[in-house]
Amino acid sequence: MPGDQPPSTLVPAVGAQIIELLQQPPAYELLAEAISDRRRVVAYYHGHERVICPHVLGYSNRRAKLLALQCAGTTSSGPLPRSVSSRWRAMFVDEIERPAIVEGAFESADNYRTDHSTLGMELITASVPSRASGPQAGKTSRSR
Repeated sequence: MPGDQPPSTLVPAVGAQIIELLQQPPAYELLAEAISDRRRVVAYYHGHERVICPHVLGYSNRRAKLLALQCAGTTSSGPLPRSVSSRWRAMFVDEIERPAIVEGAFESADNYRTDHSTLGMELITASVPSRASGPQAGKTSRSR
């Protein structure tokens, strides 16, 4: 009977896809820790040193993806925008090099929300809660 077979023999392709999906690039654990502890990270992405505050970690098309607010550093498109709410960066985790947690205030922006449906991630594994419903709603938040 089909119910007597181990699940892996019923749907082997699905099991392989899940294992592949959950493989984590080297920077993944550090970024998850930074999100959990609300810590800044310095890292290189596409040849530029960036200081970021990671907010959302998940998967998009089986690749680990990060949404972070860039606080300092350089970008491929020139200087950082003056408006904090324009400093959001979506990054593929396997392209992040030499990440390290650093001291400094964790920053967020007033346009951060926990509705991550627009990020194109099928799976969210870690995220910073939104402060939009708290007393600091509408303001840039800093902690630490």
